[in-house]
Amino acid sequence: MLPADIPLITPGELDEIFQHAPKRGSLLVPAADKRGTNAALRGPGNLFPLRFGNDSFQPHLAAARATGLPCVVLELPGIAVDVDRPEDLHMIAGLAGNTRSQQFVRDSLRILELRPTGTDRA
Repeated sequence: MLPADIPLITPGELDEIFQHAPKRGSLLVPAADKRGTNAALRGPGNLFPLRFGNDSFQPHLAAARATGLPCVVLELPGIAVDVDRPEDLHMIAGLAGNTRSQQFVRDSLRILELRPTGTDRA
């Protein structure tokens, strides 16, 4: 499971997941704040239920360990960055790198800064 709000994910990180994932068991990637889960791979796919929300990582980790099967936790910097709040876009814009997502966010923020105050967002 990969959420749609991880704009800095890289192909290399996907490779890392598949290289380290056990055939039977699970692999989890926490969000940067260590509260959320930004990637979960389970074998079999119904090994434990997935949760969504800000505090999903510890319940996922507990559920994975309770299966008795291997559980790998990887910290991957691109996958760790997610967009939950408007402030997260500013953080992404300020991070080192020049991905398409970062270019889009930086351009969008520049355009918003040029708009006159009180302009409708419609």
